[in-house]
Amino acid sequence: MNLSFPLISFIGRDLDLSPSFFGVTTYKPEEMNGTQASNIKDLKMIILQFRAQKPKDWDEDDILQWERSVGEYYRRNYSSPFIHPVVVSLAYTQDEVVRTGLTLFPFISVGFVIMCTFAVITVYIGSAYQNQWSIHKITYALTACVTPLMATSTAFGITIFLGFRFGTVLCVTPFLVLAIGTSIFICLMNGKRALQNLFIIPG
Repeated sequence: MNLSFPLISFIGRDLDLSPSFFGVTTYKPEEMNGTQASNIKDLKMIILQFRAQKPKDWDEDDILQWERSVGEYYRRNYSSPFIHPVVVSLAYTQDEVVRTGLTLFPFISVGFVIMCTFAVITVYIGSAYQNQWSIHKITYALTACVTPLMATSTAFGITIFLGFRFGTVLCVTPFLVLAIGTSIFICLMNGKRALQNLFIIPG
């Protein structure tokens, strides 16, 4: 058995370690005195991939729970002064996205207030410039901000009521829908205002 890097000889077969070893520092040929077991002087990170057959009686939730339990074991029970394990899995990634998204939910209220203020100001400036200002323009601007949020909340409620799993993308969707939906509504208002100038549409 030869423990050299990047190729290791094990039971008569050569294995490439470069896809799994990162930050490797090797000894120079003149530094090798025959006492080293390998030419690796320093190693920063090793990637280990675990693959297993799913038991027949397991569903997707059981697999995610197993992945979480593996990560919890290394975070809580394993300790070594030389090795710092970091477990990355699909379940762990989903949990982190959900956790980060939930921490951002309070900012939706702040963003909603800022967006309403910006929409009212810009609608006032545009309609006043076109001599089309009325008090109902404020209602239009606020509706442009409220409608996407109500649509997102309704969609979330229906999917959760039907029993769909709470996906990670749901934590990011409100920000996207709130911004994109409001901008589309403002574009429709500008188009209506332009048509009013051309064809003198009442309202």
